Amino acid sequence: MRIAICDDDKILSENLCKKIEILMYKLSINAKIMEFNDGADLLYEIESTGIFDIIFLDIEIGKMNGIDIASELRNRYYRFTLIFVSQYDNYYRAAFEVQPFWFLDKPISDEKLELAINKVIDRVLDKEETFDFSFNKVYYKIFVDDIVYFESYKRQVIIHCVDNKIYKCYNKLSVIEKEFKEKNRNFIRINRSLLVNQIYMKIYYYDKIVLYNNEELGISISRREDVRNSYLDSVERKMLVV
Repeated sequence: MRIAICDDDKILSENLCKKIEILMYKLSINAKIMEFNDGADLLYEIESTGIFDIIFLDIEIGKMNGIDIASELRNRYYRFTLIFVSQYDNYYRAAFEVQPFWFLDKPISDEKLELAINKVIDRVLDKEETFDFSFNKVYYKIFVDDIVYFESYKRQVIIHCVDNKIYKCYNKLSVIEKEFKEKNRNFIRINRSLLVNQIYMKIYYYDKIVLYNNEELGISISRREDVRNSYLDSVERKMLVV
């Protein structure tokens, strides 16, 4: 597992690195942790060697705003887990638009860091879960985290994935929705035809959502309260750790 810490406070960065190393050792996880004190260095490393599994990112870091760094990464990569480490009150709305998984407020307590690590490791391991199906006698296994949304169309379900990949299967949206609810997967039904992966929701409005790729999807009147409650619940869970 590759983990990046990007913070211009070198002492904080070094201490955070040591604490994460201890927690990873306790979890028996082999992790390579790299520290960056500049956003440009982080972006260069990712461009050279690929995206990290987990990125701890300060919102206020030197000349580069952490949200701008996160936005640039989200435009190019999807399957990484972002944790903001900062006093973020002034950046609340903008921060959620780049889909952070967690917030850690400075100074970081050992208890809150351990909670965040345990949650994020569960999240990373969940990325290996697949959605299995067949279509026209071809068998497919797709990572659930690569699915942006399911769309019901006639007797088929169209599976919209990252990188604009599209698959089809014979199923009912209600069956998939029930299955994901039982597994506590992060999908929400926004209208009769669409079941959306909430990790790809960039902006929430009362009557629509905007995805990471700026695609807009309408929320039906009957589903608005459920979508709103689900979104607020997601926000509340992230707020509890600060």
